[in-house]
Amino acid sequence: MYRCRVCRVTLAGAGSMPVSSPGPVALPTHSVLEARFRAALGLALLIALAWALSTDRRRISWRLVAWGVGLQIAFALLVLRTPVGVAAFDAINHVVHAVLGYGEQGSRFVFGNLVENQVAVGTVGEGGTFDASVDRVASTGAFFAFRILPNIIFIASLMTVLYHIGIMQRIVRAAAWVMQRTMGTSGAETLCTASTNYVGMMESPLVVKPYIEKMTESELMAVMTAGLATISGTVLAAYAAMMMPYAPDAAGHLVAA
Repeated sequence: MYRCRVCRVTLAGAGSMPVSSPGPVALPTHSVLEARFRAALGLALLIALAWALSTDRRRISWRLVAWGVGLQIAFALLVLRTPVGVAAFDAINHVVHAVLGYGEQGSRFVFGNLVENQVAVGTVGEGGTFDASVDRVASTGAFFAFRILPNIIFIASLMTVLYHIGIMQRIVRAAAWVMQRTMGTSGAETLCTASTNYVGMMESPLVVKPYIEKMTESELMAVMTAGLATISGTVLAAYAAMMMPYAPDAAGHLVAA
């Protein structure tokens, strides 16, 4: 028996289907401390690497670095340690599942049983009835094409509609307002960074297209870093759909990350 620490999933053996296990399992103290030390070491190494590659180390704003790290830690504590945070992201998880469910029903309407990774096989009996085999299934090999890609198209279309009616603009501006007030970043880079969570790395610079040619090297670096460090709503939906059979609450974790 194997158990994933993150997804709370128990695997019976190699090649077997995962079975959800009720409730978390307490990890040894040394394992928890080891994981936290590894995370802290990785964070320190990333900051040290950024400092080493800087072209002007004297102008590094350590206040900005401290605010960024502090906000991440505060957000993690809110999500993982408070009832309000846990309930909020559990609700988000349900919303993402519901949206993916709508996309799945649309895919099923077009492609039928091909949206499933495994379909039943059997024989056609008298009167045209289908007798499914109890111990055999067929793998379609096209799960990504008929299940994941339609969800990506559906989420991209939904985001476009939300932008058209003005809802996403308000969400992006609210996120940008928080970052600008707490971290002191410029308006253009803040707005672009906030939009990467919803429209992706390729589309987010178009939000501030008139300002790109006037951006400093620091602002351009922040925009590119944010694009590589985040995923768009469509990619999040794809990951959540692929992980749903193994970790039903994966969407909430991805949103928090």
